[in-house]
Amino acid sequence: MNRINLPEDVEIVITDYIDIFNTKLPDLMESFYLIGSVVLNDYHKGKSDIDFISIIKNEINTSEVEKIKEIHKKIGSKYPKSRLEGSYVTPKQVKVLDKNEVPVVYFDGKHVRYNGKSGNNGIVTCFILKNYAITVTGKPPEYYIPHIDVDDLVSYVKLNANIYWTNWTEKASKRLSVI
Repeated sequence: MNRINLPEDVEIVITDYIDIFNTKLPDLMESFYLIGSVVLNDYHKGKSDIDFISIIKNEINTSEVEKIKEIHKKIGSKYPKSRLEGSYVTPKQVKVLDKNEVPVVYFDGKHVRYNGKSGNNGIVTCFILKNYAITVTGKPPEYYIPHIDVDDLVSYVKLNANIYWTNWTEKASKRLSVI
């Protein structure tokens, strides 16, 4: 049964993931949200990843990181065409996620990382989480996410478009001109 109106393959993977997570790490997950293409109506089965934010009750220790790696390995083996990608954050961390300053535990689809340079952190993620996320389990995102200043969001998007994406398209153009 599709309890939250998700694509069937996403529903199956997420249900299995949460069951395994709660078995291996009982009482750690406080809330779980889907973000990204699934909630923005741009999900393509077998092509899109399944983006998530998991609110965890406390910072993750080394043993828990190892269990999270095991969980993702098991899910990846069982569902090779449905790639999970997401962050594990505490309630305290999620309140400052828009500042892009807090290192989070992040699964990039292949590896679990904790370096602060990757993950679903930043003002855009916070905006999507607060306004579009699908709550799979737990409290609504508004419970955790403070007010997001739209002017800050617009400034970030402009900066990102003018720096990151400009550099990316210039590199792609150079590669194509060689062909």
